[in-house]
Amino acid sequence: MAASHHMADMELFNVEADMASFLNDLSNEDLDSFAELQDPTNDDQFELYVYTCFLVSKKSGSMGHLEQAIQQAERWVAVTPTDHSDRTRRSHIHEMMLAWGYQIRFASEDIVATNLGDDRRTDQEPVVNETGIQTRHLSSQAVRLAKSYEQIGHLEDLKEAIKIMEQVLELGGAYIEPDMLSNLGAMLGLQFIRIGSIDDLNRAVDVTSTAVDATSQDHPNRVTIFNNLGIWLDTRFRRTGSIDDLNRAVDITSIAVDATPQDHSDRASLLNNLGT
Repeated sequence: MAASHHMADMELFNVEADMASFLNDLSNEDLDSFAELQDPTNDDQFELYVYTCFLVSKKSGSMGHLEQAIQQAERWVAVTPTDHSDRTRRSHIHEMMLAWGYQIRFASEDIVATNLGDDRRTDQEPVVNETGIQTRHLSSQAVRLAKSYEQIGHLEDLKEAIKIMEQVLELGGAYIEPDMLSNLGAMLGLQFIRIGSIDDLNRAVDVTSTAVDATSQDHPNRVTIFNNLGIWLDTRFRRTGSIDDLNRAVDITSIAVDATPQDHSDRASLLNNLGT
């Protein structure tokens, strides 16, 4: 029986319900201690270790535990024969956690460049007409729904967020910003992780590619947008085996790394993305 932590992505794991309940009731500190005791050598131990580290990450937002889970999941997939009946599920777990790394950043950053309650504007900023205001309002609404999905797991919230963002693209015209395109790509990517439709992943790549093309050299979220495209290209490579996607993912992520200061807190995770 698959365990659930009130989030659909935990259902990918085959962890006994009693064990899942036990781990879910532990404090973050006790979960961390439990994970440190694990030294996985077989399939069940790999899965339990990955599950535990991922659970800590989901409860606390710890990127360190998420990176441990990703590394062990990658090892787990690597030692699984290509014709093994469970290889696809294990690959999906690895893909899902790579995407979760994006979700943590997506949830913690205000990447929609708007605050409808703030009327301050520099002389260089264009006057925003009714269409621009409506576009930004709808985009903010969609982001709130996407964040609600991340926290609660209701698929309808994510579907509605995507629907609204597609309305934004139809409405916005000159007011479409790279961040809005990147957000829609993120939402489509999350829906791919949940449902598994390659069409969603293809659209995530296409929309985020458009965001990259529209991002200026001095855009404040340039690194984030480029890294997002790298994530979805890498995810598609892992699903389809396309070397073109892998090469492009490396190129795009390299640009993001080069644009990130040496002492920036995200540089280590970008380098990790480049190396996986």
